[in-house]
Amino acid sequence: MPREDFDQQLNLLQQEVEVLAQIVGKSIN
Repeated sequence: MPREDFDQQLNLLQQEVEVLAQIVGKSIN
């Protein structure tokens, strides 16, 4: 897999993780 594709996948994953973290944070509070 090309390096650029890997970086793009990583960026998408990081965005999803941030969204999930916000949702979880709201649920806890």
